[in-house]
Amino acid sequence: MNKKRSQIEQFARKLKGFGEEVKVKQPAIGWLKTVRVSLGMSLQPVAVKLEITKQGVQKLSFNTAHLLNLKSIVII
Repeated sequence: MNKKRSQIEQFARKLKGFGEEVKVKQPAIGWLKTVRVSLGMSLQPVAVKLEITKQGVQKLSFNTAHLLNLKSIVII
């Protein structure tokens, strides 16, 4: 657990270098679906890669579109 926390802290420090200069607008359909569609992938291959069900991918897509943003991910 300590190693994971250390990795998270290291990642957070790297992100701080971007500061406020980098403003990335969150896609309306969410990050997961944006990437999935841009790669031409259906739900099934993504589900296999993530080792979850297609429904799980749909829920994750909904969450990234409506509940998460880059700031909340950095805080976590």
